[in-house]
Order: sequence, then structure tokens, then C-alpha cells
Amino acid sequence: MRRTRNDISCVAILLALAACQGGSAPETVFLGRFVMLDNSAPEVAALAVTGGRIVARGTAEEILELADEDTRLINVPGVAVPGWVDAHVHVAGLGEFLETLNVQAQDLESIRAKVGRPQRQRRAVHGS
Repeated sequence: MRRTRNDISCVAILLALAACQGGSAPETVFLGRFVMLDNSAPEVAALAVTGGRIVARGTAEEILELADEDTRLINVPGVAVPGWVDAHVHVAGLGEFLETLNVQAQDLESIRAKVGRPQRQRRAVHGS
């Protein structure tokens, strides 16, 4: 028996409805372009999320059918990879950050205490 895309979509919608807590609508629907890194659905246009977990994925039309008036809709620009956390730093940016002093919402005495006594500045001379 060969399944059509519509059959698979209907099964996905039914599974999503069952996965939503007690058959209720998802808390959030994300609309955009999502790369799923899954050969069965490498790219989708919408995700339904409840309790911080993806409960359904598919076309925007399929996922919006699951939503109700309490569902938060979020448009995601560009391309997103759900679950991907890019935790890295650029060393130059980190060094620059560590060399800065946040003086926002501080009085002059607090700033002076953090900075200390200013040193005489020297001019840099560029030679040939």
C-alpha cells in the first residue's frame, strides 16, 4: 500500500492533536523556514510548541489548524534549526567586553571608585 502525502499529513495532524496536552491547542506556533535535520521532513514551514517541546511540525496551514485564540503566533525571520544552540565566543569580542566598564545608572563617586586615579595618557607615535 502506497501512502500519499495527504495521508501522511493527516496522520501527522492527528498525532499532533493527541500530543497536545489533553487535545488542547499548542501554546505557541512558530512560522518560518525550519531545517529539521530529519530525512522524513528535512524542512518545514511551521512548528507547534507546548511545554517547551515541539508537538507538531508541517506546513503553515496544517499547524495553524491546531491553534486557537490563546495560541501565541511568532514569525521567525530567516532560517532556523530547532534545538541548535550556538554557544561560542569571538576572542577579540570577549577581550573588548572584559576591558569595558559599565557605568550605566551609577553616580560619579561609584565610577571614580571603580576606575581609580586616572593616569596620564601617552601619545602613540607611529614611526616609519
